[in-house]
Amino acid sequence: MLLAPQEGSSSRKRTGLSRWKQLTRKLNPKPAFDPDDVGHWIETEEKDSEFGVSKSFSAGNLDLSKRLWGQMIDLETSEQIEDHDEIYAEAQELVNDWLDTKLKQELASDGEAEDTVSSVPPVLEASDHLKYDKFDDLCGYLEEEEESSSVQKFIDHLLHKDVVDSGMLEDIEMSRNHDKKQQKDPRLTMEIRHKQVKENRLRREKELERQRIEKTLKKSAFLEAQCLVQEEKRRKALEARKEEEAIQREMVKLRREIIERRLTVQEAWKIEKKKQEESSPKYPEKGIFQGVHILLEEENMAKERKKKLKELLIQTYKENQQVGIVMFLYSAFCSINDKGSIRDGTK
Repeated sequence: MLLAPQEGSSSRKRTGLSRWKQLTRKLNPKPAFDPDDVGHWIETEEKDSEFGVSKSFSAGNLDLSKRLWGQMIDLETSEQIEDHDEIYAEAQELVNDWLDTKLKQELASDGEAEDTVSSVPPVLEASDHLKYDKFDDLCGYLEEEEESSSVQKFIDHLLHKDVVDSGMLEDIEMSRNHDKKQQKDPRLTMEIRHKQVKENRLRREKELERQRIEKTLKKSAFLEAQCLVQEEKRRKALEARKEEEAIQREMVKLRREIIERRLTVQEAWKIEKKKQEESSPKYPEKGIFQGVHILLEEENMAKERKKKLKELLIQTYKENQQVGIVMFLYSAFCSINDKGSIRDGTK
């Protein structure tokens, strides 16, 4: 099937050249050949057939290519091609005449003997020759038969030719099996790779999930601790404010008691002074002694109050660690008491 286009193109090319040469033969007359000389046209036909086979199978058998390659190179020039076409046209005429006479003689005289002696392929070939009335068709048929037989021989030769010996084939097979054993299956490799990628992805997702949960727990713990700290701060601030208010109330109460006591002392001094004025000529020493005794009692009471207030302030300081407020209140209280005692002393 692959050789049919090449054979058709070569035959069309040859027929075109032969027709052109027939038209130009009158302008360039050549000496006629002897019609009885059959060796010349047989040699020409063999060259043409061998040239066609060598052109179709230029990379074929080495024995045929060496013999045909030289002839193909000789026909490359234009002058040699022209001479070849002229010889080919004249050979066609000679072969046509010779085949007509030869076939008629053989069919007339040796028809029955040829049927008994000849094999089936020659009979078929002779019957095939009868189908063609023109020489060009018959010549093309003969060329195709010869080319097909040559091609078949060449193909058979290539098929039966030993390119590599058995030892080398065994070595190649062993090396191939060894390479297959050494090489890993790409599907298995890809499956292992996909499995590793999947495991790495799952491990990474688990790690991210663990980090996210840990971060959430830390954040919730921090917020809870922050809420507890703020609650503790609010509680301590509330307690400190309550204690400060209690201290303020206690100071106000003490100040009120001091003022009331001072008023009472003043009233007592006034009453005592009136009594002294009334009884001054009789008992002056007794009045002085009673006044001193009252002053001592007042001083002892003031010391006891200071001591109680100091203990209360120390207890408040230990609980809330409000050093500044306690010291300020204590100093203020002491200054108030000192001023009160100074005033009492001056009076």
